[in-house]
Amino acid sequence: MRRRVLLGVMLAAGAVIVQPKVALAQRDIAFVDVSVLPMGKAEEVHSHQTVLVRRGMILRIGRVDSIHLAPGTHRIDGRGRFLVPGLADMHTHDDDPADVPLFLANGVTTTLHMGGSSVWYRRSLRANIAAGRAIAPYPLSALLVDGPGDAGGVGVVPASPAEARRVVAEARSKGYDYIKIYSRVQPDIFDAVMSEAARVNITVTGHVVRSVGLARSLTSGERMLAHGEEYLTVFDDDDHPDSTKIPELVRLTIATHAWVTPNLMGIQRIAEQWGKGDSVVEGWLATADAHLMRPGLREKWRSKGFTRLKGTYDAQAGFVRQLVPALYRAGVPLLAGTDTPDLAGS
Repeated sequence: MRRRVLLGVMLAAGAVIVQPKVALAQRDIAFVDVSVLPMGKAEEVHSHQTVLVRRGMILRIGRVDSIHLAPGTHRIDGRGRFLVPGLADMHTHDDDPADVPLFLANGVTTTLHMGGSSVWYRRSLRANIAAGRAIAPYPLSALLVDGPGDAGGVGVVPASPAEARRVVAEARSKGYDYIKIYSRVQPDIFDAVMSEAARVNITVTGHVVRSVGLARSLTSGERMLAHGEEYLTVFDDDDHPDSTKIPELVRLTIATHAWVTPNLMGIQRIAEQWGKGDSVVEGWLATADAHLMRPGLREKWRSKGFTRLKGTYDAQAGFVRQLVPALYRAGVPLLAGTDTPDLAGS
């Protein structure tokens, strides 16, 4: 079966990425004698495989002795290595060119920017990938639609339902693939966004809109919740969320066919910092992994300020850690996302 290539050979010293639509060469490419980890079958490993790629598509997968390679095929020695499906980070706010190698080195071949993406990311990077001028994760982007308050310069705040409809209608022409709706949107703006998104067939993702609540956010057509923490909104910011509500929340999610990007590592990192003092972040910044990041990101960890908040976030994080497995067992589609670099340490 011909499939788009989103594969990375993960090595001890780095990774080799075969990027979708990148014109590596007109020659066929073969990963020879590699161990293949198939998608969706975490405990299966297919050893001694050859994977043949042609023009960015997987042509054949089979045992080494079953696939004949034509003269001129570019061979990549896969002995002792693993070939895995390319990873997708479906919640980032990072489009700095300096960070592209870090995504690739960790096998990430698709990223979804969830608010504040640059024109370079939305247009130039995608064009350069298609033309073979760049090797980078395939860039997807969401336009953040916010409500009254500080949008931080990363989104739009429509002043009226008519403006909201116009913003949504023009999103694709400006390079956006999705609409991300934010917590502070007012009910009339929410209704305009959702109706126009359905009309122009653009998917809405994002937060629970506080003015309408979780149930209406999902039943109105919001297709993906961008954080597991969004479910905490049903408790009106209670510091002790009630885990007995988990079955009800799971049923609502199943009934509305919503997807969820839990961001479990993000909420765990927040809990580890909340009220714990600055030494927590300084300890992370001293690790070898932290020094792979550009200086600006390391400083962003320091500026978040979670460590100086009062109380803890442990109960909220514990609730989300109970909720996510329940969503998974019920068959709710879960996506991987880090919220990097907005959630310090994610």
